[in-house]
Amino acid sequence: MEVAAAKPQSAVMSRRTFWLFLTMLPAFAYAADLPTITVHLYDLAGAPNGILDQAIDTTNHLYAGTGVELKWDRQTASIAKPGEGNSFRPSATPSEVSVRLLPKELSDGLVRSGSAKLGFVYPSVDNGYRYLATVLYDRVGRAARELYDIPLPQLLGYIMAHEVGHLLLGPNAHARGTLMACPWDTDEFRFVKRDQLRFNQKQTAQLRSQASARIEAATSRLKAEAARPIPPGN
Repeated sequence: MEVAAAKPQSAVMSRRTFWLFLTMLPAFAYAADLPTITVHLYDLAGAPNGILDQAIDTTNHLYAGTGVELKWDRQTASIAKPGEGNSFRPSATPSEVSVRLLPKELSDGLVRSGSAKLGFVYPSVDNGYRYLATVLYDRVGRAARELYDIPLPQLLGYIMAHEVGHLLLGPNAHARGTLMACPWDTDEFRFVKRDQLRFNQKQTAQLRSQASARIEAATSRLKAEAARPIPPGN
């Protein structure tokens, strides 16, 4: 039996380093080119900062594998109805959306008391884009505490991720066993409790595509505004 001659260690290490560098290149390029969506967060429910911090971390964790970055902008002003808020102001771009957390008194005025709904989004208002998602904070808290024994920040983060998903993907993105399932049943909540509910491969690709399209539309709008002639006397 013959034994192949051992290669010089320096050459082996050099080749390994070279291939490691090549495999890391796409990751570097990918990380540097993430489409970023700004999420304006309006907390009308008065959620404690600690809960909001953990919920945002959970939502970011769920989007980390999609290739879409969420940049959070926590607002102090209220957004009581559609048409208000930063993502609706005249200078807003398609790369901005809003999420509002509602207390019980406002939730009950929007959704019937027997409904299992924990959040919803409003229809498109501009070029097919959706801008406003609503999370029924009191109902999320009750579901976390009384029905499924899930920490409130964790469930809140999952619900916010689901609703932002609807803002980006549109109304027909539902798929059982995924973060975009609707309605969630016992299986989905069990997966949430285990931190195992995720976007599927198709949803992930669509999230990147839709977020990139919003970024492109936002860039085009800003370029058009910058190129607009300034009226005389201004």
